[in-house]
Amino acid sequence: MSAVPHAPRRALDGAFAGIRIAPLALIVTAGAALRIATAWLRPTPYYFPDEYMYASFSRSLAAGHAPIVRGMPVHFFPLLQPILTAPAWLFPNVEEAYRATQAIESVVMSLAAIPVYYLARRLDLPYRWALAAAGLSLAIPAAVYSSFVLSEPVAYPVALGAIAAAVHAIDRPGARSFAFFLGLAALAMFARMQFAVLLPCFVVALVAVVLRERRLRGFVRSHRIAIALFLLVGGALAALGPARNTGYYPSFTFTPGFKASTALHLIAPDALVLAFAGGFVLVPGAILGVVFAFVRPLRRAELAFAAMTAVFTVGVFAEAIVYGHPNKAQARIVGHTDFVQERYLFYLLPLWTIAFLLYARRGCPRKAVHAIVAVALVVASLRLPLAGYVAGDGFDHSPFLFALRQLAEMVHSASTASLVVVLAGAASVVVLLAVSFIAPRALAAVALVLAAAATAAGSVGAISLNVRMSRALYNIALDRNPSAIDAAGRGHATMVLFPGTLVADALLFWNPSIDRLALLPGTNEPDTFAVEPASVARDGTLLVNGARSRGDVLLSASPGGLRLQNGTPLYANADLLFVRARDALRFRYVIAGRAPDGWLEGRGSITVWPSHGRVDGRLVLPIRAPRNGRTLTIRFTSAHEQPVVRRIGAGRSAVIDIPLCSRAPVTIAYAASPMTVLPDGRIVAAMLGVTRLDAAAGGNRACSRAPAR
Repeated sequence: MSAVPHAPRRALDGAFAGIRIAPLALIVTAGAALRIATAWLRPTPYYFPDEYMYASFSRSLAAGHAPIVRGMPVHFFPLLQPILTAPAWLFPNVEEAYRATQAIESVVMSLAAIPVYYLARRLDLPYRWALAAAGLSLAIPAAVYSSFVLSEPVAYPVALGAIAAAVHAIDRPGARSFAFFLGLAALAMFARMQFAVLLPCFVVALVAVVLRERRLRGFVRSHRIAIALFLLVGGALAALGPARNTGYYPSFTFTPGFKASTALHLIAPDALVLAFAGGFVLVPGAILGVVFAFVRPLRRAELAFAAMTAVFTVGVFAEAIVYGHPNKAQARIVGHTDFVQERYLFYLLPLWTIAFLLYARRGCPRKAVHAIVAVALVVASLRLPLAGYVAGDGFDHSPFLFALRQLAEMVHSASTASLVVVLAGAASVVVLLAVSFIAPRALAAVALVLAAAATAAGSVGAISLNVRMSRALYNIALDRNPSAIDAAGRGHATMVLFPGTLVADALLFWNPSIDRLALLPGTNEPDTFAVEPASVARDGTLLVNGARSRGDVLLSASPGGLRLQNGTPLYANADLLFVRARDALRFRYVIAGRAPDGWLEGRGSITVWPSHGRVDGRLVLPIRAPRNGRTLTIRFTSAHEQPVVRRIGAGRSAVIDIPLCSRAPVTIAYAASPMTVLPDGRIVAAMLGVTRLDAAAGGNRACSRAPAR
C-alpha cells in the first residue's frame, strides 16, 4: 500500500505534537526570561565562599587551566557548573562575566520544567496538570539560586532528569534504561556530589518494587546481566566520587560525632520549611499520594514513582541532617554550625507536587485521613514557630526563610511574620479540605492555584531580600566600585587580612589581580584555599610568608586605623587601603578594635613601630563619649609607661596625649566602659577621632631624660 495517503495524517500529528509542546516551551522561556531579569537586579554575589569558589573554577577553565584558586590546584569532582559557565568568563571584565553566568544559570535552571512535565505525563496525569506541575517547579523560592554563582541551578534539572530516568528504568528494566539512568546520575553527581545518593536510592527503590510485585527471582534471572553491569558501574562511580571526594565535606563514610538521637530535632524545622516552600497545602495530599501509589498502584510506573520518591526523600533528608547540621566536631571541617537546609532539599518539591496530583486523580480517597494529616501539619507549624530561624544567619541556606525574614522586617516582628505565614497555610488547608468534600473534582485546580500563590509570594520575598542584601554589600563594603583594585593596580596584588575582616571573598571575586592572600595573627581564614602567614617585624616591616612585602598590597583595614611609613596610596575607602611600595612596606601604627567609622570596642590596642630606630613622640587621641547619660572611663596601659586614665562626661570630648619612648614596638592596650548599643545593633564604648603621632617640639622630654628602651 502506498504511504502517500498517510503523509497528511503524519503532518497533522506532527503539528499537533508541536502545539502541545508549545506551552511547555513557553513556560521554560518565560521562566528563563523572568529569572534573568531578577538576577540582574543583584549587583554582586554575597554567598561566600561558594560563589567565589565556583567563579574561580570557571575562570581557570576559561583560561585553559585545571581548576585553581589563587594558584592552588583543587581536587574537586563536581565541575559541571564551572564547565557550563566557563565561556562567560571569556568576557573582558568581571561585570560582564558575572551577568553572563547569571543568564546561563537562569536558562539551565528553567529547563527543570522539562523532566517534571515528562514525569507527570509518564504517570498519565492530565496534560494541563503536567504543565501546571512544570510551571510550579520554576516558581518555588529556591529558584532564586539562579542568580547565584552556585551549582544548584545546574544540578536542579539534571537531578530531576535522573529521577525521571530512574522511574523509567524501574518501570521498564533493561540494559538501556539502566544505562540511561546511570548516565544522568553520574551527571548529577558531577553537578553536586550530594546526588551520589541517587545510586543507593535507585537500588532500594528497585528492590522495593520487585518485592512488592513478588517477582524477585524472576527479575534477577531475566535481568542478571543488566544488574551486574549496573552494580559494577554504580560501584565504580561511588568509589571514584563520594567515597573519596565530597568537596568541602569529608567522605560520606566519615561523620565524626553524629548522633542519630538528634535527627528528629534537626529534621523537624527542615521538613516544616520545605512544606511551606512547596505551598504547604500540597503536602498532606502528597503523603497520601505516595502511600496509595505504593499500596494500590494503578500501573507499575506509579509504583516506581512512589518508591523512588519515598526513598529519595529519606536520602536527601539524611544528607541534610548529617552534613547540613554539623555538631561541634564537624563544624571545624565544614565551616558552619546549624542552619535550616532547604538548599539540600528543594529538589523534592516537584516530586511532592506530582504525588499530590496522583492523590487528586484518585478522587481524594480517605478524606478523613487527609484531614487528620493536614491538621497535624498545622499543629506542628504552630508548635515549632519559624521566628527563631530568621535571626542571625540561621536563614542563610533557606530561600523560603529569606522571604520570611523579609516579611519580618516589613512587620517589625519575626513572631508576627511567622504567625501570618502559618495562618495563611492553615487557611489554605481549610479551603482545600472543604473543596475535597464539596467538589472533589476541583481539588487539583484549587490546590495548584493556592500553591502557586504561596510559592510566588515566597519567591518575591526571597528575591527582595536577596537583592537588598546584595545591594548593601555593593554600596557599603564594596563602595560601589567593586573592581577598584584591578583598575588601580598593575595586574598582581597581595591582600593582607586583619582580624575581623568580613568581605575578603567579595573583593577576591571582583578583583582577579589579587592572587595572594595573607593573614595577620588572629585572622580567620575566609575559605579553605591558599593562604600565607603575615606578620610585622620589630621595625614595622610587613612580612608575608617570612619575606618582606613589596609591590601592590591591599590592606583590609580602615585608613583611619593605621598609618604607614612608606608606600604610595592607590585606592582607599572606609575599609581598605591599597598601596604600592617599591621597598619593603612598613607600618607606623595600627589601631585594633576601631571600626571604620571611628567607634571603639570595649577593648583593643594601639601598636606603634619605630621610625629611624626608635619610637619618640606623642600619641594624640581625640575621644568622644556616647550620649548615653553615663560617664565614660577609658584606661590606657603599656609595658613601659604609667597607665593613663580619663573620665569623660556623656556626649563630651577630650584629647588624650600619651608620651612614647622606645627602641622597640610599643603596644598600648585600652579598656573602656560602660558600653552602649548603636541603632544598627553594634555594641561600642567611645568614638575615636583622627589619631596623630606627633614628635614633641624639641623632642620628647621623657625620652631625652631616660635611655630609650
